[in-house]
Parts: sequence; structure tokens; C-alpha cells
Amino acid sequence: MNNYVIITDSCCDLPQRLASEMALSVINLSVLVGDKSYVNHLDWRDISGGAFYDLLRDKNASSTSAPSIGDFVQIMEPLLNEGKDILYLGFSSALSSTYSTGALAAQELMEQYPGRKIVVVDSLR
Repeated sequence: MNNYVIITDSCCDLPQRLASEMALSVINLSVLVGDKSYVNHLDWRDISGGAFYDLLRDKNASSTSAPSIGDFVQIMEPLLNEGKDILYLGFSSALSSTYSTGALAAQELMEQYPGRKIVVVDSLR
């Protein structure tokens, strides 16, 4: 593997400081609580952890939204253009479609960039 970048998603349970220190690229998931959508940033900039859990305790309906293939391509393709390989550590396939969407994006990009490697790991395993 050449120089590589580790990509993970915002369900990785890491603080932003550590993700920055490790030079991780992070793809953000979204959460819908009530009728409002929030982006799940590692630094909780859209909604604090306390406010999020308060909304859940108040019995607001909630659901999550996985990133699209386009979201993955938007993060992965510039790295491939820089000549970097990618290690994607995905959110458990038992809990979300995020891993499978990332795997589909990786497959699509590997066809376009045959000289690059994209290794996709399901954190379920």
C-alpha cells in the first residue's frame, strides 16, 4: 500500500481532537429528531450531546441517515487523485447501511482508479 488515508464515519466514537491528531477523514451521518435534521459532527457543532439526549428523553421520534455514495465519492476521489490509497473503517453493517454504501463507492472508484487501493473494513468483524 502506498501512502494512505484512514476514513471513518462520525459513529466512530472519537473526539474531534483525536481524529484531527490522527489525520482521519470523517464522513458524517445525519440524525432526524422530531422534524429537525442534525449532522453528526465529531465536535457536536450541530447539536450538543446533552441537547440530543434531552430530545430523546422527551420521547421525540428519531432516525438516522447514512451518507450517500456521492458523499463517499466526494471524500475519497480527491485522495485518490493525490495518489493516496484508502483504508475505510465503516460503521457496523449490523447497525447501519453506511458500510455497504461506502463499499459500493469504493468499488465504483476502484474501477476508475485501477492503480489505487481502497480497503473497506466492516467494524462488525
